[in-house]
Amino acid sequence: MPSSNDALCPDWVFLNNSNVHVAKDRDWFTTYTPFASLLGSLYTNESSKVLGIGTAKIPVRATPKSTVTTYLELKNVLHVPGAGCNVIGQPIFENGNVAHVCCEDDSMGSIVNSNREQLAYFHPDRPLFVLAAEAPEGKQLGRAVVVKGACWSLPSSYWDRKEVKRWEDFSKAQLT
Repeated sequence: MPSSNDALCPDWVFLNNSNVHVAKDRDWFTTYTPFASLLGSLYTNESSKVLGIGTAKIPVRATPKSTVTTYLELKNVLHVPGAGCNVIGQPIFENGNVAHVCCEDDSMGSIVNSNREQLAYFHPDRPLFVLAAEAPEGKQLGRAVVVKGACWSLPSSYWDRKEVKRWEDFSKAQLT
């Protein structure tokens, strides 16, 4: 069994004012490219180190009653070990995905695709919009960070356009 230091941050919080997805732990990634950058915040002058970028496939269930594990795939996710938790940002809306953030009987809302098929749901008993995620195969989830009664600060993640362009140029150069 992994040590508690190896346990992954379980919280994937939907922040619609973040212009990028962020993963705290490297083990969420299925593809990964080392890339040094900085991630800023919309509300503070603080920045966090970005170590790499890749695709994260998050094991989820489409609904609270679903018995089948599926995957929510996020592309161009920044690896930021210093992040407070994982972030699902505005890129979730690409490809026609929609985040329904409303209170329902058994969830706080859901993420649906362009065909209106539900892909994932948000925990019903958590503050904010925290994805009901499962651990990747062979990994263990740690303790939740975003919980009722706890004090937490989640500044909106902002990746500067200059850094996005630098990444795009770097990616294109890798393909040639």
